[in-house]
Amino acid sequence: NTLTLKIFTIFFMVQCLWNCSHQPKGIDIVVYDLNKPEQKAAFEKWVSKNDRGGFNKHYPKDTVYYDGLGLLRFEDERYNIYLAGSIYGGSVAFVNKSNGTKHSIRSSNPIMVEYIDGAYVVTSTYRHMSFSTHILKIKDPEKLTDTTGYEVLLDSSDISSRLSFFTHDGHFLIYEHENNTLLGKIENKKLSVVDTLLNLRTYQYGWLDNSIQNGMYISPIKKEFGTINTDYSEERHEMITGCLYVKGNQIRLGYKHTVSIIKL
Repeated sequence: NTLTLKIFTIFFMVQCLWNCSHQPKGIDIVVYDLNKPEQKAAFEKWVSKNDRGGFNKHYPKDTVYYDGLGLLRFEDERYNIYLAGSIYGGSVAFVNKSNGTKHSIRSSNPIMVEYIDGAYVVTSTYRHMSFSTHILKIKDPEKLTDTTGYEVLLDSSDISSRLSFFTHDGHFLIYEHENNTLLGKIENKKLSVVDTLLNLRTYQYGWLDNSIQNGMYISPIKKEFGTINTDYSEERHEMITGCLYVKGNQIRLGYKHTVSIIKL
């Protein structure tokens, strides 16, 4: 009995250690309100440590289009990848560096592309009058057409996406739904909510200047909008600025929300 108990105890300890070592580490989320001095200082300290030059350098800039293909957003040893997008539609074009051949696919406002696990992952989001998000996985651009050569990872309506990213725990998406900015996880072509990051929508029309630098995902925020009250006596003007970072399992979101009332 004593020997059996010892064997069971050792087995139980090994099992616990194995389970602990294989548990997901989770996502470390910190949201900073940049209107508050202490939070602003904490965010700037994190940024200065992790992103030299500060988040202001990432604010959306005028885009320069190349050869009618779009903006060069990704490059590896085989391809230059151009994204052309607007609120009305767009495309993704792969240009082979060795022979100059071009392979493209229509895509509603592509916002980012990433090469991971032997494939290119393209995220697109439509945000004019209605909202939708499409994420495609392309293994071989040479076989790409508008109907074949890709796998759909996500096809979701009623959401506008800001950033798609990967960690050791899987594929995640930061997106807007109703009046919230959310963190979701993509599994088996379905999106499930992980957490609420902000009770504000941060989507913006036009181009998102997302980038991946030294393994860190970066998405600057600059949104302006206004509403007029029912008797047309005043306009409420709102602006949301800031930057979103994902580094490993860390999400850092710094935002500044300002509201002004204009009498008409």
